[in-house]
Amino acid sequence: MPGDSYVSCGEELIETLLGSCVSACIRDVNLGVGGMNHFLLPETERNIASEERNRYGIFAMKALLRDLKALGAQDADLEVKVAGGGKVMSGMFDIGKENIRFAKVFLDSIGLHPAAIDVGGTSPRRILYDPLDGKLMVKKLGDRDSFRAMAYEAKYRLGAQSPKPSKGRGVNKRSNSS
Repeated sequence: MPGDSYVSCGEELIETLLGSCVSACIRDVNLGVGGMNHFLLPETERNIASEERNRYGIFAMKALLRDLKALGAQDADLEVKVAGGGKVMSGMFDIGKENIRFAKVFLDSIGLHPAAIDVGGTSPRRILYDPLDGKLMVKKLGDRDSFRAMAYEAKYRLGAQSPKPSKGRGVNKRSNSS
């Protein structure tokens, strides 16, 4: 869900729908743990409530990395894949472009470089990530789905309550603070 971070050490796929949002999928290639975040906005300089933090890339990225390290992930063994950041509504500010820029700058600043990246364009995406083998499957959706993706993201961007944790067979680790 938007503003969520999820890590797993089990056999499961993690799925989300992205419009202008970006997801980083990160795993430890040797340990068999991995996860995904889903952020709506790049960063903030204002003081925000802890339940809103993971909407921002700076908090979502730190939360995902912290949760992976809590399961034993090592920096040297991390593989990163990034998706999203579409400009799904013409004529509006391109927040997707800012999310993409943030993800690249943040990852570069900590010495991680994406093994795969599928960002930008005008299509929303449905992504499935397998944290065990690192396979990221991206399906670009049609124009009709752009409105659904925008409504999905807007619900959380405008201050809706944080989503409930997902239920899975792996470790469900939601983070709302850094």
